[in-house]
Amino acid sequence: MPLKLFDFFQSGETKRLRAIYPDARALYEGLEKEKADAIQYLSLRISGSVIRIGKQYRLPEEEVEELLGDCISMMIQHIRDGRYIFIGNDPASYAIEIAKNRVRSISRAYKKRQTETLDPAADWGEDAVAGTWADKEFIEHLLDQLDENCRMLIRLSYLDGWKDKEIMERNLAANPSLHALKMQRSRCMRKLTDLAHRVNSNF
Repeated sequence: MPLKLFDFFQSGETKRLRAIYPDARALYEGLEKEKADAIQYLSLRISGSVIRIGKQYRLPEEEVEELLGDCISMMIQHIRDGRYIFIGNDPASYAIEIAKNRVRSISRAYKKRQTETLDPAADWGEDAVAGTWADKEFIEHLLDQLDENCRMLIRLSYLDGWKDKEIMERNLAANPSLHALKMQRSRCMRKLTDLAHRVNSNF
């Protein structure tokens, strides 16, 4: 269906539903009864805002669609368990706040995963080797000067993309705990950084 034609039908549907739910109270009562047309109307009203929020946080398109669905589901659940009670406020505004909180939570979880991937080595000054990870020969030259354990840990984590839990579960490293693995890798990365500094200073 051409976009303009789709917009025309969507606009017509919005007008039809607005006639059924002309104000915030009517919409709330429809949502409270979990009527399909009330849920559809809420979705039409908040979709533009949810898309903008998703783009602001650079979510992939499929995650933005999931975010919209999550907002609707959470809204209904909040009405069920009494967390959202109508006191004159617009249900659409409440649902948009749910979207904002949800996307912040997604963003924090993503940043946490990134931090776990980089681990405590965040303080070791990775700028020393920044831009060199794409140069395989340079990396191999540095790794060859490290001990076997360091070579293995750096390869697994940074070159092969293994997660820490996977390394431990598959016994790919000799470390007795997840914490010990992270600490050893941090020391290894400091060694690698020192090597990179020395190599770069010779050029």
